[in-house]
Amino acid sequence: ALRFKLGHDSHDYNAVQTAFYIGIIFIMLMTFVSGLVVWKSVQFQALSWIVGNYAVARYVHFAGMTLICAFIIVHVALVAIVPSTFIPMITGRAKPFPEKENSHVA
Repeated sequence: ALRFKLGHDSHDYNAVQTAFYIGIIFIMLMTFVSGLVVWKSVQFQALSWIVGNYAVARYVHFAGMTLICAFIIVHVALVAIVPSTFIPMITGRAKPFPEKENSHVA
């Protein structure tokens, strides 16, 4: 990737990609919950047990926002390296595999 020669099959996600996508969903949920605790600490004090307390919620929210921004920056960098991934990244759908000739077994 650092040599700007990154092959990517947009149909398959390896274990690292899958872990990062599951992780970013968890991070977004924790950032949302901690944001509620920081925003309205009295009204959402029942949620504060998830993140600890108000002071911990501030750190969790900051770390979550930092990780979300890093995730976005990495994706923009990957689009710069492999421009053909832009449309699948936006739509969430990859181009279908080209049909191979004689691929059907009779």
